Amino acid sequence: MRRQEWYNLVDQWERDLRNRQRNIVFPDTVLNEGRFYRHMFSDKASFTLLQRLGIIVLALQFLWVGSMFLTGELSALAQLNGIERMVMGVGSIPPLAMIGFGALLGVRALWRNPKPKPRYRSSYRGPGRAYLR
Repeated sequence: MRRQEWYNLVDQWERDLRNRQRNIVFPDTVLNEGRFYRHMFSDKASFTLLQRLGIIVLALQFLWVGSMFLTGELSALAQLNGIERMVMGVGSIPPLAMIGFGALLGVRALWRNPKPKPRYRSSYRGPGRAYLR
C-alpha cells in the first residue's frame, strides 16, 4: 500500500468518525427527531407489525405522562380560587397537548395505511402514463 493510499484511508476513517460523533450533538439530534415524527405521520409510510407496536408503546408513554401531569395540575387547581385558578389553568395546556399527541400516535399506529396508488404524470397533451417517483 502506498503512502498516499494510506493517508486517504486514514482521512476517510476520520471523516466517518466525525460524522458519527456529529449525530449526538444538538442540531443533528433535533433534525433526526423531526425526521422521525414527520415519517410517522407521513401518508406514504407503511409500518410493519413490530414498528406499529413500537409506535403504540410511544403513544402510551405520551398518554401516561400527560395524564399524570394533568392529574397533578387538576389537584393543584382544586385548592385555588379566583384569578389564581385561571392563571394556573393555563398550565393544563401542555399535558392536554401530550395526551392529544399520544392519541394521534395511537390512531396512526392502529390505522392500516394501504399502499399509495401510483400517481401519473399529466402533460399539456393530456394525461400520460409515466409514473412519478
